Amino acid sequence: MPYGEEPWFISFMGKLLKGDKPVLGLLRYNPFPDAPPKFVRALLYEYHFATPEDHTTAAAIWDRKLVDLYFPAVSLDDEGFRQAFMEIAGE
Repeated sequence: MPYGEEPWFISFMGKLLKGDKPVLGLLRYNPFPDAPPKFVRALLYEYHFATPEDHTTAAAIWDRKLVDLYFPAVSLDDEGFRQAFMEIAGE
């Protein structure tokens, strides 16, 4: 589903850019421990279970293939993104 139809995703990306602690707490680890990122983007991957051969030779459980750019690189300086984020997140 396109990100434009998923308002929560726009909010998620904006909150990552703001360094929102509750949102960062949803992640296994904070990928931005020193400061919030200046830009974020999201790539879309297709995942399949690895074959038994892949699993034994590379300890791979998943085989993934890059499909497309899901969400373009944005920053809080991007007026269009900031406006959409503020409308969705109520900020």
